[in-house]
Amino acid sequence: MKLSRLRELLDEHGLRLSRDLGQNFLIDTDLADELARRAGASAGDLVFEVGTGLGVLTRALAARADRVRTVEIDSGLVRVLEAESLLPDNVELVHADALEIDWRAWIDEADQPVRVIANLPYSVATPLLRRLLDLADGLEILRWNKSL
Repeated sequence: MKLSRLRELLDEHGLRLSRDLGQNFLIDTDLADELARRAGASAGDLVFEVGTGLGVLTRALAARADRVRTVEIDSGLVRVLEAESLLPDNVELVHADALEIDWRAWIDEADQPVRVIANLPYSVATPLLRRLLDLADGLEILRWNKSL
């Protein structure tokens, strides 16, 4: 997605980025593809993503994984994602606060390997990571390797 298209979409829908929500959108599709690859998203996976934005990383994840469940708190962005059909069919968009989700229930109901991959909004990164670390037994954990 080009910066001009991002601005156009936001303008068309009367939206502005929110510093309070830590919004900082990834727009480089090549970088999104590389991040999805490095994060280990692959066929057979269910990926939980936090902070959909306009779906650049979401689309890269959906191209690699069986399913993506993505969480977006901003109702304006949810409206844009739906109105513009920006997400593939294997993506479930959830309008919610990631800090209010019952992550254990989501993990427990999954019938396939689960990964959490996100361009985390700054405002929720620390508390969300603490919660997810407590649930690590139900997640596919990537062992970071510089060769990835």
